[in-house]
Amino acid sequence: MYLVIRTLLKRFSSGLQVASESPLKKFGQILLVLLLVTASAGIATLTSCDLLGVKSGDNIAGYWKSSFGDGFELYGSAPNLKFKQYDDASKTVSFAGDIVDSPSLTASSGYLILKITDGGTWGKTVGAYYAVHWKEFTGDTVKQAAAYKVGGSNNNGMPTAEAAAAEYTVENGYYTFYGDYQRK
Repeated sequence: MYLVIRTLLKRFSSGLQVASESPLKKFGQILLVLLLVTASAGIATLTSCDLLGVKSGDNIAGYWKSSFGDGFELYGSAPNLKFKQYDDASKTVSFAGDIVDSPSLTASSGYLILKITDGGTWGKTVGAYYAVHWKEFTGDTVKQAAAYKVGGSNNNGMPTAEAAAAEYTVENGYYTFYGDYQRK
């Protein structure tokens, strides 16, 4: 696009030097250049526009929903971030808690360590510490999982935030089932 405009501008400027051209032809050339510049600006605007209604963001905070209707929400502001996991589109609370660590919410993957404030339908222990892991965060989509290990004895929480951070890791066999979520 740049080369096209540059070529037209060269032709336009060389056209100004020819005295035999009519003022009407010069006006037409000016108009053509202005239309091309306007069109290229319009194309640039449209390509950076959000035509699908997806709310792109630079961090993981916000409400996320899967194609199955379940979802999660990270809201508030540091140091009072809160997390809720939902069973369905009606936002039935699976569990909820206060974020007690300081994760980088702009990272492509990470852990949230939370103190459970609502055990919800999953029966998490209120007052215990639990973790959630996310990966492949793109701004519009993310994979997320709550800590769970088949046959694990610590699936409902740990006594301290430090114990939760040490126990609930991918390396320890948690997070085998990730959901695919889209920002809403």
